[in-house]
Amino acid sequence: MDSLEARLQFIQVLKNLQKTLHKTTDSITSSSTTTPPSSQQKLNSDPIQFYLRNYRHHYEDFHQCLFDTAMKMDPLDRLDVVIYYVRIIRNLYPHSHSNTNVAKVLNEVLLMDIDLVF
Repeated sequence: MDSLEARLQFIQVLKNLQKTLHKTTDSITSSSTTTPPSSQQKLNSDPIQFYLRNYRHHYEDFHQCLFDTAMKMDPLDRLDVVIYYVRIIRNLYPHSHSNTNVAKVLNEVLLMDIDLVF
């Protein structure tokens, strides 16, 4: 996925946060079973999983898109962006101690601008 495609997909994720952020996903299936198509579709539409799958190559693009898109949203939709931002941090934090790339994204990008989200 190139930078432009990543930005466009991330903007769509942000615009659909109200529909997708608060839905619960099915529990993870064991390795001996296959994931049903409906569960796979939920994983594909999960905004947190989208970020976690793609941030290594596009975290700067995602960060800029998040702020640009949030500035154009009404305050109630911006609240979903704040919740999304916090959930991303919460999901990355456990991995930050063992992975320097995760620590860099978390400390130098996400946590540095946390005050701008609010």
